[in-house]
Amino acid sequence: MARIVAVETGTDRMLWRVSDGVATAVDSGQPDLTVSDAQPAQGFPCALAGFGPLTQTSPPDHLPALARLMTSGAVADSPNWDGVVLVIGTDSAHWTHVSTSEAISTLGTVTPRLAGMLTASGLLDQTAMEATLSRPERLATALYSTPNDALSHLIGADLAAAKRWWLGQQIRIIGTGALAQGFADALITQGAPIIQTDPASATARGLVALMAA
Repeated sequence: MARIVAVETGTDRMLWRVSDGVATAVDSGQPDLTVSDAQPAQGFPCALAGFGPLTQTSPPDHLPALARLMTSGAVADSPNWDGVVLVIGTDSAHWTHVSTSEAISTLGTVTPRLAGMLTASGLLDQTAMEATLSRPERLATALYSTPNDALSHLIGADLAAAKRWWLGQQIRIIGTGALAQGFADALITQGAPIIQTDPASATARGLVALMAA
């Protein structure tokens, strides 16, 4: 049976039709179900499939409903997979440790928001990224002294903060644009095996997994 699912993020709302194992974005329809941060939150550890956000008490953090949905979609083809999914949104990024379709822990950062505020773009500069990865306390001065490398410095600081999430892990990255590619390139230089996917595909696969749960 076909279902219409609304996916809400703040003031934005997208409709998806899920039928016979396929999810397709649609322009109109009356939603049967809604994925939203307004849905009741659940705590870690928890099954990835769900309609609301996930909250973490130690350390305090949360995984928004859309990021949870995309994280689920990123691993939908590998139910026994163990590793970390990195969702890079427009306002925040989320590193989530996943094991056999369960969300174990998460770490959120505002790196995408900072990149937008600083209009950080371009290709990854490995030297700049590694300088801030090794000395993240110098981020503020690095952004001032070499603003053209802002993207690389921000990624280096993010990797430093999230080191225990990605070190020695398989990584699946969800995102598009210069920042997502920069993260992928940076993780490759650190020896991390990665797989990249786009947000729309991850959302579609997440919705199919959610309807099958």
